[in-house]
Amino acid sequence: MFRENDKISSLEFAESAEFEGMKLTASTSHLETLYDCWTPGSKLELAIKILFSLATNRSYNLEEFVRERNGIVMTELITYERYPYMRFVERVLLPEVFKGTPLEDDIIGTPKSVKSLELSDLLQLKDTFYVPNNTKVVAVGAVDEDKFFQSVEKTFGASNDGIWRPYPVEQPNFTWKLEPRVVYKEFPDLKDPEDPEIDGAIAYIAYQVNPRSVVPRYH
Repeated sequence: MFRENDKISSLEFAESAEFEGMKLTASTSHLETLYDCWTPGSKLELAIKILFSLATNRSYNLEEFVRERNGIVMTELITYERYPYMRFVERVLLPEVFKGTPLEDDIIGTPKSVKSLELSDLLQLKDTFYVPNNTKVVAVGAVDEDKFFQSVEKTFGASNDGIWRPYPVEQPNFTWKLEPRVVYKEFPDLKDPEDPEIDGAIAYIAYQVNPRSVVPRYH
């Protein structure tokens, strides 16, 4: 997402952030993609413009995409695969606990699935999830509220034709079925390939909690 697009080159992007004292990071969880920008208060408007260009950009350099996929992303995946604990949680525990919901999918993927990713997959993901009614823009700290909302309205509230058009995102309903006394155990292929004789045990207790709309009986 921090690569070249039709509005800015990779070098220009890096320089515009670094020269203005910005620090840009990103992370992905089962529930969200987060773009985090630490910036001087006076550069908030520029930070919002940069974040908007990342979120709405649909033009990518194919060579950079392939280099990112086969390089950084694959390296992170291989590093992740070295830890049985992480593989167990993502590939065994969570899929069982969240079976029947989107949370059962392992967001890290596999070497095979990562290698098969195409640029069209990225664009399809953005067209599906990077939409106005699925987006939150938050600013904290030394923020000029008027300038903040004006900047958001000019960017995330509009596109080149004047409207960043929202469209409904259907949220499916799921029935949660968590059975008591279910034993989750590590599969043999989750052992450390470099130390196959070394084994370990991980104990987890996972349970469903009330949604935020429910007022707790005790405080």
